[in-house]
Amino acid sequence: MPKIVDHKEYRRTLLDRAVVTFSEQNYADVSMRDIAKDLEVSTGTLYHYFPSKEELFCALFLHTAQASATEIVDEMCDLTTFDSRIDRLFDYFLKRCDKMRRQFLFSTDMLRNDLPAKARNLLHRWASELERRLTGVLGLDKDTGMAVFLFLAGSLYGGQVLPPSHNLEPAFNAMKKMIKKHKGD
Repeated sequence: MPKIVDHKEYRRTLLDRAVVTFSEQNYADVSMRDIAKDLEVSTGTLYHYFPSKEELFCALFLHTAQASATEIVDEMCDLTTFDSRIDRLFDYFLKRCDKMRRQFLFSTDMLRNDLPAKARNLLHRWASELERRLTGVLGLDKDTGMAVFLFLAGSLYGGQVLPPSHNLEPAFNAMKKMIKKHKGD
């Protein structure tokens, strides 16, 4: 009897496993053959699910971006006060900085390697959508929502360049306090 494969699920599994490869290596430095080897699949199998390295990378970015954006917003939706939502957002982000840094590295790779318009558009849509959703769920004006988005994005960069012993929590607490004060004004 032939093996029945759930192609959507297998594709997601490949993407979940490819995160490690692209987290550890620059887009330009890895080939489809290298990726297939890391995933322990044939190159043909990889090409069956992703016609090119660019398609794989875009699918990977979208896969991780959608999951993180949905998770962040879902974490706040059941809360009824602004203070509880902002606390949850910042606590969530601080606890998952390592996971979020991957998204930051993927987006940096997209820009650094001058991937085609499709990839750039994907990156721009993701950033705009995340900023819009955060602004909406927090009930902030557009400028303050953008400031929150920029702070969170900047913290990912800070997490890359600051020594591992550097504690980001005091900065997160200071920003929460400023946003709460601004919202209360």
